Amino acid sequence: MADHHEQVVALLRVHLKLHESRRELELEKMRKNNKKVPTDKSFCTMCDLSVYGSLNFHRKSQLHQKLKSFLHPKCFICRKEFTVRADWDEHLLSVEHLKRKAEVLRQKGEEAAENVEGVRRLRKESQWCMS
Repeated sequence: MADHHEQVVALLRVHLKLHESRRELELEKMRKNNKKVPTDKSFCTMCDLSVYGSLNFHRKSQLHQKLKSFLHPKCFICRKEFTVRADWDEHLLSVEHLKRKAEVLRQKGEEAAENVEGVRRLRKESQWCMS
């Protein structure tokens, strides 16, 4: 499993580097056209990448967020955050998580059944009004 995680992280980082290379080419083109472009570079340790401009701007980018959510996943069912992905993988198989997940699914099933019943009632009422 760890090898798979490392491969995914490496692939995401390559994708980020390609994106930043394209951005550098665009900035160079703009610079040649005498347009003002950022010249300062910052280093993002998570992405292992030097980026032009604000590090905060980079951290809000879709690719950075994708890498961050992979490296530091969250369990929305249990409302827990994990600093290590392996801990998240282990959590997904825990009794605590599986019980909560079953409860959430049961509740959603009841809500869905109530919604279906409500739609049926509306259909019957509308048919009654039409006749």
